[in-house]
Amino acid sequence: MTKAGMTNSTTRRKVLAGIAALPVMAETAALARNAAPGLAELIESHRIAYRRLDDAVGKRNEIEDALREERRRHPVLVPLAVLPNGECYSGFYELGPISPEEIRRGIEQTHDQLRRVHCSKWSRAMFPEFPDAMEAALQASQERAIRALAEAEAAVAAREQEAGLADAQGVVDAMEEAEFDARLRLVMHVPASTEEAQVKADYIETSPPFRDGWCEDCPDFVRAVIDRLGSIQS
Repeated sequence: MTKAGMTNSTTRRKVLAGIAALPVMAETAALARNAAPGLAELIESHRIAYRRLDDAVGKRNEIEDALREERRRHPVLVPLAVLPNGECYSGFYELGPISPEEIRRGIEQTHDQLRRVHCSKWSRAMFPEFPDAMEAALQASQERAIRALAEAEAAVAAREQEAGLADAQGVVDAMEEAEFDARLRLVMHVPASTEEAQVKADYIETSPPFRDGWCEDCPDFVRAVIDRLGSIQS
């Protein structure tokens, strides 16, 4: 769920999907109502924090989906090479499915290949002036293609900003921190009785943020820590 609680192998979406698909058990909720107020409040606080996070992720995902559909209908294409008159040749790469780094490498590799063809030792021997002129033209073409990539990236970023993606992600980040804090406070709660300890254990067992967010990489160790914190201590 949160940056601090997530493992490298568990994505945010996987955890949230698991939470959304697994409502808290009704009997656990009933037990929580009979628990000491401190634990009941901590459980409810975590539920509220999760719901707020889930809502924030849902809104962010809606924006991302809308932007993806928009780019599917109007793909952002970057030329691999550009003539002085603006004509593009050697094809295009689509920004989005292909990362800016890959597109930059494609531009460089395209021009390196053109240099090998047009600026070879044979060409220099037969037509000394031609390779130099071609080298200058290819360098200018590469620079124009790199500028086109930068302009495409800026246009995509501006559209995302206009759609509210950065703001939505900021809310998700804040809600992740809040959910993590609520989770941690619940784990640190020391049960006052065996009944309360069982309520706490049942909630943790049915809550994917605990199971998937903390236990996937080192389940035995994390489970031992949670069990110890769930013990009745004098």
